[in-house]
Amino acid sequence: MVASLERGTCNREVSVLLSNISTRKVVLTGFIVGILLTTYPSIQNFGNPLLHSNPISETSFHPSVVLSSIVIESDADFEMWGFPGNGSSNNPYLIANYTIETDGIAILVRQTEAYFRIENCTVHSNSYGYGTGIYLFQSNNSELKNNTISGFSSGIIASRVESLNVTKNVLTHSLLGLNFSQVEDFSICDNSIIDFDTGILMDQVEPGSIYFNTIDDCTTGIHATHVDDTIISDNIISNCDTGVLLENGEDLILHNNSLSSIIDYGIFTSELDYTDIFSNVITGPNYGLYLSFGNTFNVSFNNISSCTNGIYLRTISMGTIYMNRVTDCSGDGIFLRSSSNDQVANNTVFWNSEVGVYLEGSSSINVTGNEIGWNSIRNAQDSIGTTTLAAINNIWADNAYSDYTGTEDYAIAGNSFSVDSSPHYIGMIQGMDDFSTELGDATLLQWNVSGLRIKNYQLYCDDNLLSSGIFNESEIIFETYSDSVGINEYKLTVTTSSEIQTSDTVFVETVDTTNPNWNSEYDEYIVESGNYFILDVEASDLSGIDYYWINDTSRFNISESGLIMSSAILDLGLYRLTVRAYDPYDNYCEEILSVIIQDTIAPTIEDVGNVTIQENESITLEWISSDRNPASYEIYLNNELVTSQTWNLEQEKIEITFEYLEPGVYSVLVIIYDKGGNSAQDDLLLIVEPVSTPSTSTTTSVTPSTTSSTTPTDNLSTVIVTIGVSGAAIVILLIVFREKIISGPSE
Repeated sequence: MVASLERGTCNREVSVLLSNISTRKVVLTGFIVGILLTTYPSIQNFGNPLLHSNPISETSFHPSVVLSSIVIESDADFEMWGFPGNGSSNNPYLIANYTIETDGIAILVRQTEAYFRIENCTVHSNSYGYGTGIYLFQSNNSELKNNTISGFSSGIIASRVESLNVTKNVLTHSLLGLNFSQVEDFSICDNSIIDFDTGILMDQVEPGSIYFNTIDDCTTGIHATHVDDTIISDNIISNCDTGVLLENGEDLILHNNSLSSIIDYGIFTSELDYTDIFSNVITGPNYGLYLSFGNTFNVSFNNISSCTNGIYLRTISMGTIYMNRVTDCSGDGIFLRSSSNDQVANNTVFWNSEVGVYLEGSSSINVTGNEIGWNSIRNAQDSIGTTTLAAINNIWADNAYSDYTGTEDYAIAGNSFSVDSSPHYIGMIQGMDDFSTELGDATLLQWNVSGLRIKNYQLYCDDNLLSSGIFNESEIIFETYSDSVGINEYKLTVTTSSEIQTSDTVFVETVDTTNPNWNSEYDEYIVESGNYFILDVEASDLSGIDYYWINDTSRFNISESGLIMSSAILDLGLYRLTVRAYDPYDNYCEEILSVIIQDTIAPTIEDVGNVTIQENESITLEWISSDRNPASYEIYLNNELVTSQTWNLEQEKIEITFEYLEPGVYSVLVIIYDKGGNSAQDDLLLIVEPVSTPSTSTTTSVTPSTTSSTTPTDNLSTVIVTIGVSGAAIVILLIVFREKIISGPSE
């Protein structure tokens, strides 16, 4: 694994990640050889206008010193030029702050061993496509930093050089940006290379690193042949025909590069061994990755999209294509042709216009654990092809397909008759039908989830997140309660490791069909006559009580809060009331109430007292009586019923007239009754005295003097009165007789 590199920080040390480096070919491409042959004679005879003049003082090294060229042909020339530094690693010679315009070589350094640095120089060709900006030949221990180079045939040439660091330079508008041949121990970091036929051209280089460079508007971004033990990482390459072209090499790492707006090939390799290509982002070319004629590749974690073909392997063996994401290509996603003993595992291949994973004429390929979905022609194909290599032992297993229907096997298209016997869904949810639940009841939501790489889930209710987490079971169960009537939308979304989301929605209608409940029991109520009936009833319901209802609205009212009150003083009797409490959904509870209006208070009657009249007189007896519910009265004379009449509230008094009674003592009894069965009475003695002389008949009216509630009397009262009068007479006689005895006989 390569340690991540921070953009803008350059390190001349090259991390050696692979071992057993062998075979260093010493062959220059014809193009480079041509350049060297044409330039070397001019290098030998290149004149330095300052060689025979006085050495330049350090004070002349200020910005924008203009020269026609600088030529260093030995370590001694650094001293002769008077450049600062002593050539050591801690204090290298410094060639800085020069401006050079030339059609030849602006800065030439050859056959040196001293450490030197070329910095902050601006070099430009007067004629586009001619000359070289900086030329290093057989010169070691150098650093090129913060230089601006434009218009040359080659911006920087390095040939037969060791220990070279090229950083933070700006190279524009030339044929070749960097042209390296036979270079060892190099670093190309954080340079801007714009508008070239080839941004970086290398042949016979090792070990080295190319990172954090920006390469734009070139025919080829990076072209390297016979390159070993080199890291190409974190570069931004755009608007090129080909991003990276690598031929004949081994132990290479291409990591975290961004290639966009590429026309032909994002990364093209030929005859490479032991190569790691991972975590690159490639968009747009005809081929995202085109790997041919090589062995032992590790292609992983790349994101390739919108290409014609995503990953194309031709005659590759011992390769591993792992955890790549290949999407939205107009051709095939992953294509292996005439390859063998490769692993295609755990890739995501979606939405390509032709075939997702295509094997043609390939053998011993293991295709396992991939998510292959929504590719237009078909998701998978395995064909023998026209080569002699028969695809009879390829293994397809544990892949997930978007068109998998749940049957036991998944047939792979093509004439190899391959079968995936353990297929999976990419992401599938078996949910519930819409249903209803009662308000207040628990709502149980349950989904069965299956998929190759389900990562997490989210459960929403009406777009509000209810639950989320890591998915590690085959089902998701959630219990919830709804506190109101209505329809709720529950949506479960599961996400795969490839960020594919699958959702299922169920609508749950919460209804209220449950009747309210009375908070207390209500049965029979007894009210004393003359009082209003008042009763507070109360019911409860999860939806609340909407209103109360009573059947007898002519004599009773019921309020919104459940207060029952009679509208007037009620007559005696039994009243049966039906009372209901309704919730907002017309559910109700009902109670039958018995209201009894009773009278337990006896009437009142004022006591008239005994009455004495003369013989031949008539008398009218009057009683003042009261009761809320008068009913009747009875009057007895000497225990015989004289009259029985109806008694009502309009009568202020009860009266009776007696006429022409014989002398004597009469008992008079009046009993009054109310409708409640209560009674009261008054009795008196009516004494009729005889008269000795004739007299005229008169009528005496007697009114009551006191209030009394009595019970009926009998003849005993008359007897008692008679005995009383006789006793009084005897007492008087005894007193008279005693006085005579005391006084003695008269003289």
